[in-house]
Amino acid sequence: MAGSTLGCMVHICVLLIISTVQADVNQEATLHKNLLQNYTKSIRPVGDPSKSLDVKFSIRLIAIDDMNEQTQILSSNLWLSMSWTDANLAWKPEDYGGLSETRIPMQDIWKPDIHLFNNADRSFEVAFDAMPLIYSSGLVMWIPQISVQSRCPFDMTKFPFDTQKCELKFGSWTYPENKLNMTLPSKEYKQEDLDDLFTQHGEFELLSVKQMRNSKKYDCCPEKYIDITYTLELKRRTEYSTHLILSPGIICSLLIPFIFLLPHQTSDKIIYGIGLLVANVFAFGEFEDIVPHVYPRVPSLGIYFIMNLALTGLAIVFTIAFMGVWNKSNTNGQVPGFLRTLFLGVFGRLCCVKRDDYMMVVASDGFKADTGDQSQSFENIDDQQRMVSQASRLRSSAEWRQLACVLDRLFFLLFLAVVIIAAVSVQ
Repeated sequence: MAGSTLGCMVHICVLLIISTVQADVNQEATLHKNLLQNYTKSIRPVGDPSKSLDVKFSIRLIAIDDMNEQTQILSSNLWLSMSWTDANLAWKPEDYGGLSETRIPMQDIWKPDIHLFNNADRSFEVAFDAMPLIYSSGLVMWIPQISVQSRCPFDMTKFPFDTQKCELKFGSWTYPENKLNMTLPSKEYKQEDLDDLFTQHGEFELLSVKQMRNSKKYDCCPEKYIDITYTLELKRRTEYSTHLILSPGIICSLLIPFIFLLPHQTSDKIIYGIGLLVANVFAFGEFEDIVPHVYPRVPSLGIYFIMNLALTGLAIVFTIAFMGVWNKSNTNGQVPGFLRTLFLGVFGRLCCVKRDDYMMVVASDGFKADTGDQSQSFENIDDQQRMVSQASRLRSSAEWRQLACVLDRLFFLLFLAVVIIAAVSVQ
């Protein structure tokens, strides 16, 4: 008997719950029918047509999908947040069983014609068409998710240490300010609020997002139009570019000055210089493949690679010239006086090149080759004159070789300073 009574009570409770749910569903269905019965979704939902409709607008960045440097297009994924008061969607909760909110498909009610002004694609499609939340006061809250492609002029001057600023400019396409007034939320945009949802781009790091409300008059129309512009500051991650582009270029440039330290007696200097030239051409080719050719200004890194090519070419030219100076030691020519004073004197001391070192080596070689028994070399005046002439030639030969060595060391220091300054400045 007790069991049957308990079962009966449970059955009654279930019926009451079902009837209550059905009543709520019926109340909401009735509400939808009454709200949309004479609703015109193509007309602004204001009681006074002369007044402007306020639309509170904001975005939340979910992901940076792509940064296409070739086409200069930013692809991003956003949450749009829009809210406005629709006078035609207000009701009294007590008339519908205390129902204070509902949801109606967006295609059945009026929505602001807000578009992305700098859209790079014809479509402005909603990725997730969420139904708006509607309160009894007529307040409509709509938070769809969209994927957009926007124009973003890239500045590659400081590549790969560049920071790009891309804008997302939203506004009404047909309603001026006196018909539709876009406003910002009371609090400032903070991307940190969605850090757990935001997906960072692999190559660019999002530094900040700034919002600005603008009122602008266009040439087409007498009224002012409102737009809300979000500026995304994105910094390139430099690890990849530094290791695969910049580092090889710096290594090649630091090797350029050492061409002047190789000995003149062999052809290794020219072979070394040509090898460096080929390496720099290859490094510049790798850079050219990565950086698009659509920018009016050459990136500073590109100028750096071009400078490396120029320095390598100049180093080869100077090396050939200095080898010619070295080979002057096999002729009877004298080192001009101003060159002797400037390079063998001032610069020779600065470069730590001593004249006596070359005099001793060349003179000893000459005496061994051309003289015999010194006790018989001064028997007559002709032998003495021949010895004086030979000593003069040996002195000139030593001076030419010393001059070549001074020029080598001087240009080594000069080129080393240039490549170090260039390597530091490019970063």
